[in-house]
Amino acid sequence: MELEDMLYPWKTSAPPSWAIERHNLPDHADDELDEIIYKEWIRSHDDKISRLQSEMILVQKQLHKLQSELEKCTKN
Repeated sequence: MELEDMLYPWKTSAPPSWAIERHNLPDHADDELDEIIYKEWIRSHDDKISRLQSEMILVQKQLHKLQSELEKCTKN
């Protein structure tokens, strides 16, 4: 239930005023332009999340490599 509340912070089709301000959303979703804006907003956030995931994977690989090198050094 808590995860659902974080993912879907409002239950109506129109976001509340705090969400509009916090997430820089358009004020209304009545026409086609607003739908395009929402899709672009979602796509941009998806791109950011994908980039962050890629960077996290890279950092994990580098940490593993450093840890392996450290273990080799401590054995000698």
